[in-house]
Amino acid sequence: MKEFLSIKNYARNPSVKSLRGAFLKYADYLIRPDQLRLRDGAVLRSAFFRFLAVDALEATVQGYASSARSPAVTQVPTALKQS
Repeated sequence: MKEFLSIKNYARNPSVKSLRGAFLKYADYLIRPDQLRLRDGAVLRSAFFRFLAVDALEATVQGYASSARSPAVTQVPTALKQS
């Protein structure tokens, strides 16, 4: 999830509706044949993001939305900055 949110690079916290849409688009992307060949666990990741898009509780998606601009998501870890 952290990878997904950091790639999206939201300027401000997304709405639950827009985040659900982004989850669904990413799930569809992961299930493409080229992604299935390149990524280990692409089917499982696709199922996870599809669940978040369609069936996850509102509070769960709201939690992810509120953490989209968190320093834990947006900043490079200190240990990696030094190398």
